[in-house]
Amino acid sequence: MLISCSSKLDLTARLGEDLLSHARECIRETGSFVLLLSGGSIVDVVAQIVKHEQCEKWHVILADERHVPCSHADSNYKLIKESLLQEEGFGGKILAADYADSVDEMARHYAKKVIGVMRGKLNKTVFDAAILGVGEDGHIASLFPGHEPWESGTNMFIPVKGSPKPPPCRISIGIDHIKMAKWKCVAIWDEKKRGALEKIKNKDPSIPISHVDGLRVYYSSSIPSV
Repeated sequence: MLISCSSKLDLTARLGEDLLSHARECIRETGSFVLLLSGGSIVDVVAQIVKHEQCEKWHVILADERHVPCSHADSNYKLIKESLLQEEGFGGKILAADYADSVDEMARHYAKKVIGVMRGKLNKTVFDAAILGVGEDGHIASLFPGHEPWESGTNMFIPVKGSPKPPPCRISIGIDHIKMAKWKCVAIWDEKKRGALEKIKNKDPSIPISHVDGLRVYYSSSIPSV
C-alpha cells in the first residue's frame, strides 16, 4: 500500500496514527506489543511518534545490529536506546544484541534471546509490527541487493559478512520473518532515496522489500520522480 504524504512532518503524523492504533489494539488483545525496528534515520521518526505515548508494554527488537558492543558509537541498540529513552513517555524494553567474538555466534545468540522473550514470556511467534528504513540502494535492515540469501529460516537472524556499507559485519533479521509480521511499513522522505522509492513502486525484484506482501509504504510526495 502506497501512502503519499505532503512532508516528513505529515508522514510522521500519519505513520504515528496508524502505528499507535495498531499497538493499542495489540496490547488490548494480548497484553503486549512487539516492534521490530531497524536503525538509521527511521529511529528519529519513531521517537517523535512515542513522545506522548505510554509504552510500558512495548518490546523493541533490533531488526539488525552491527558486529560491535552495545556501547559502541556504531551500535543500533545505542542509537535506539538513546533516541527512545530520551522521550519521557517511553517506558518500554529494548532488547540488546550481545556482542560475541564471531558474527555467526552473535546472530545465533540474539535469535535465541528474541525467541526466548517472544515465545517464553509473551507467548508470541511473530512480530506485531515491523518498521524499517530504506537505504539509497534499496536495502532494508542489513539485507542488501545482490547479497542473497535474505531468508533466515528457523535461525531468525542472518550473519552478514562483507556488507557493501561499513561496518562489514552485521546481523540481520531474515526477510521471511519480516513477511510474517502482522503490520509492516517502510518510510521514505529523503530525495536521495528516490531511486529506491521508484524500485519499490515498480516492485523491482532486485531489492528485498519488493518481496514483502502487505507492506505499507509511507513516502513524501515532494520527492521527484526519477
